[in-house]
Amino acid sequence: MKYYEGSLYAYGGCDQLHEKSRDLYKYEISTGKWNILEVIGEKPPPLFGHASFVYDSYLYILLGNEMEGFESMTNMWRIHLQQIHPTWEKINCKNLQPSVPRMNPSYIHHGNQLYVFGGYTYYGLRNDVLAMNLTVLRSKYHKFKWEILSNDMNVPPARLGHAMVVHNEKLYIIGGKGKNRKK
Repeated sequence: MKYYEGSLYAYGGCDQLHEKSRDLYKYEISTGKWNILEVIGEKPPPLFGHASFVYDSYLYILLGNEMEGFESMTNMWRIHLQQIHPTWEKINCKNLQPSVPRMNPSYIHHGNQLYVFGGYTYYGLRNDVLAMNLTVLRSKYHKFKWEILSNDMNVPPARLGHAMVVHNEKLYIIGGKGKNRKK
């Protein structure tokens, strides 16, 4: 869920019966009401455990689990939140490296960077730290590249479902489940 100009936005997910959703919900804080936004264009697949962030008035959706398998880091969707008739735009990031599908990582947008830590992949739990410079989103020639930061850091053990914040230009990670499945 992301905040933008007095509203909260949430995409997808599933309920207790594992019913999938491809809807984009908007909660207007001033009225206390939820609405499903009418959006045109190709929707992202039904996802859970995905990442979302707002950058330059766009809501971006990436990562996560498609319910039928993993959604690769090679696809990203965005929607301009100030459009009268919002349209989904699929951004093909097929040259994005490393391309490691994952769900339930922690992620945070800070300045012009998107940071991702850990999560669950085909290969198990991860403890890598990746960063992407978001200024490339302003160009019509998106040249995405994940920079691997964890080679130069003292990183926590692999985990999923954790939280991450930035304070004084440092990333802090807490909670989640590790290899022994304990919090």
